Amino acid sequence: MATASTEESLYDVLGVSREATAPQIKRAYHKQALLSHPDKNPGDAVAEARFNRVAVAYAVLSDPEKRTRYDRGGGNERELYEGFNLGRASEQLSQELGQALMQQWAPGLTVRGTLIWDGSIVDITIHPDGSTDEHEQPSRVGALFRYVHTTTDWPNGNRARHIRFSTTLGTALAGVLVPNAVARMPTVGHMLTTAVSWLPTALMALLAIAADKRFFRPRITNPGAIPDVLADAFRVVEPRR
Repeated sequence: MATASTEESLYDVLGVSREATAPQIKRAYHKQALLSHPDKNPGDAVAEARFNRVAVAYAVLSDPEKRTRYDRGGGNERELYEGFNLGRASEQLSQELGQALMQQWAPGLTVRGTLIWDGSIVDITIHPDGSTDEHEQPSRVGALFRYVHTTTDWPNGNRARHIRFSTTLGTALAGVLVPNAVARMPTVGHMLTTAVSWLPTALMALLAIAADKRFFRPRITNPGAIPDVLADAFRVVEPRR
């Protein structure tokens, strides 16, 4: 459990002033949480304690009611800090930035990601120093589909792209379209059920990629050269053994 500090205010923890706006508090939290994340500082107990403390600061200051109580010196200290362990702190950051971006970023790297979920498209850039830029807009593919497209840039100029997507529609569709008698067949039933269950995912992936226009923005500087996006894809494909 995180403990309260009598020497450092929650604003000091995040490195912002008491007049900081909600977006400023959010960006400060992202940076401090990324830099102190236990995965980026393995075996560092001080960093882990700092990560928990930063999570508490954001949980309080991002909530208008809790922030007001904190600013007025009211509220019970136990109530403000109760229940913040490493698991809760990690879950909070994952909900803010997405697990895929957190896993790929490390100090010195630039990670850009487009996340489509819960009815929104969120464009996030994590800079080498841990600072972030974020832009959100409504999604055309609804809330039943999740899609993450990330681009990681290393200081040496190398780049890798990753895509993850999922939807809950496939299993329900297979249950409706594939008769039980066919679904129970050892080979054919399994293959048909799997194929049908992947149809919504494939369709939603195409819609998501269409919404994420930056993914298909090929730059061909030499006639006959393949687009950059394809060249980058080949770089991250592992050779078959």
